Amino acid sequence: MKMVALVYDRNAGEADIVGFDSSGRVSLDHTNEGWRTTWGLDVVGSFIGNGNEQALLYDRENGEADIVGFNDRGEVALDTTNSGWRKSWELAVAGEFIGNGRSQALLYDRAAGEADIVGFSGNGQVELDTINRGWRKTWDSMTVGSFVSSNCSQVLLYDRSAGEADIVGFNQKGEVKLDTTNRGWRKTWDLVVVGEFLGSGCSQALLYDRSAGEADIVGFNEKGEVKLDAINRGWRKTWEWAVVGDFLGNGRSQVLLYDRSAGEADIVGFNDKGEVCLDTINRGWRKTWDLVAVGAFVCNGRSQVLLYARSAGEADIVGFNDKGEVCLDMINKGWRKTWNLMSALRIC
Repeated sequence: MKMVALVYDRNAGEADIVGFDSSGRVSLDHTNEGWRTTWGLDVVGSFIGNGNEQALLYDRENGEADIVGFNDRGEVALDTTNSGWRKSWELAVAGEFIGNGRSQALLYDRAAGEADIVGFSGNGQVELDTINRGWRKTWDSMTVGSFVSSNCSQVLLYDRSAGEADIVGFNQKGEVKLDTTNRGWRKTWDLVVVGEFLGSGCSQALLYDRSAGEADIVGFNEKGEVKLDAINRGWRKTWEWAVVGDFLGNGRSQVLLYDRSAGEADIVGFNDKGEVCLDTINRGWRKTWDLVAVGAFVCNGRSQVLLYARSAGEADIVGFNDKGEVCLDMINKGWRKTWNLMSALRIC
């Protein structure tokens, strides 16, 4: 099993599968031609249950979605088109929502106030499509984690205008079986990411408030109620994006925060109480990174980040040591300047 990057060029209608060797140099780069130029949403998951990950690509204009899988040479090995999809899905995430060992897609239609759990057969055709009605039309973000149980995934929904967040879980039919509203949340969270920050086997949310310069680690009990809310103050107010991975290789999640204006990135880790116990500043970063993906690209038991600078046509694989300091920074030159989407996925 290896981690590769899927990069999609909308203008050209092409997608490359890119793999890396142990030094972070490109060792595989296969171009798949003849792709649509209208793919919008892209999520990755183990949709067909073969041990690999596939991409789900959604074409809003045509109301279609493809499940696309790849072989170990980066060639398309599966491309199943599912037609008749709504043209109004706004948010999409993937998770093991029904506990069958596969990923399903959760699709949210804000205008209708509805969400579907969609599962797929071994050949990528829809075999489960459960509509859950009566959803709010004001959810701003959806993030996935094992918040209440490690056996399956739930979704964390955040409504900024109301200052509320729901933990929603599903039964084997894809119907809502848990919907716990947590009130009194700030209306100023800018970034919401999920990881196993405490090393407890369950997921927590990291919430970042740019205006206040604060970040909370929030955990939940088996009912989906908040049981941990650790406020970490004194954070910069200039973090642009945050990604999560096991960058230290210690079995926990850390967050990587990127400050474009300063050209800096921090690796931040947390203790069992959700308090910052590691904050390592890495300086001298480019101010021009456009896309980022996280994965174990160099197969050393840790996560790395793949960073893409469109204007330069370059991509870096960046890894970190036990202290969160950069110990690998391999620049790969000669990349197209037209990649629109970038995802990490596992293939055999």
